[in-house]
Amino acid sequence: MSNYNLTDNVNESFEFSINGVKYTMRYPLMEELEKAQKLTEEREKTEDDQKKIELGKELESFMYQFITPVDSKSEPIGDVLNKQNVKVLQNFNVMIQTEFGIK
Repeated sequence: MSNYNLTDNVNESFEFSINGVKYTMRYPLMEELEKAQKLTEEREKTEDDQKKIELGKELESFMYQFITPVDSKSEPIGDVLNKQNVKVLQNFNVMIQTEFGIK
């Protein structure tokens, strides 16, 4: 009979940096991800471009709540990402997809 300990080697968060500024991202709980799933589904279903933009911003804000600067004096992640070029944003999205197993 197999015995699995599913909490072995599971991290609560991970770190990343942008221009030398370190951030910690906490992995959301499953119940927290339900909101993200609902927003994503709603965004995909709507054909109203303005509504898509609003839902995208809401989803972005929702995900940013899990990210905190290691140094409390550093800028919030949303402010930092807004000042980056598109390649940094692509790298950020790949990181999120990799960490959360999104395909």
